[in-house]
Amino acid sequence: KQATAHTGYAGSTRTGPGGKVCYHNAEDDSDYGTLGHAEAVSVTIPASTLPDFLQVFFSLLPHGERRDPQDRGGEYRSMIGLPGGVHGPSFNLA
Repeated sequence: KQATAHTGYAGSTRTGPGGKVCYHNAEDDSDYGTLGHAEAVSVTIPASTLPDFLQVFFSLLPHGERRDPQDRGGEYRSMIGLPGGVHGPSFNLA
């Protein structure tokens, strides 16, 4: 199977007017960081590769922190979401 990926924002239940979530902007209009979102990439991989994927992912984040001098703040936090959360079929693979 092939891996696929999509980008967006995730991690908050808040949105701006009309349901907007936007990148940083001069008007501070629906700014994703202010709303509590993080930059997100949705990655779909074969379940059998999840343990290896997680090992590489977390090896890039010493102490759970991304080392990037330009991107700082809660909107740059690292998150892993699994379908069904802790009750989903992938949780035990992680």
